[in-house]
Amino acid sequence: MSPHIDDHATDAPESKQPGAAHPELLARAEALMKSARTEDPNGPLTGRSPARDADRAKNKK
Repeated sequence: MSPHIDDHATDAPESKQPGAAHPELLARAEALMKSARTEDPNGPLTGRSPARDADRAKNKK
């Protein structure tokens, strides 16, 4: 999904794309989001925690 700009105050159904008129703002926003993102040392989560499954099994009794 590419970044886009919406004006929910005046265009709730998002029928207009004001970002199309300002591609430089979209590029700046995308660069900011990419630079601010960090990897989670605990991720990616691929399944449920064994402790969670044990707790659920214990609580079902």
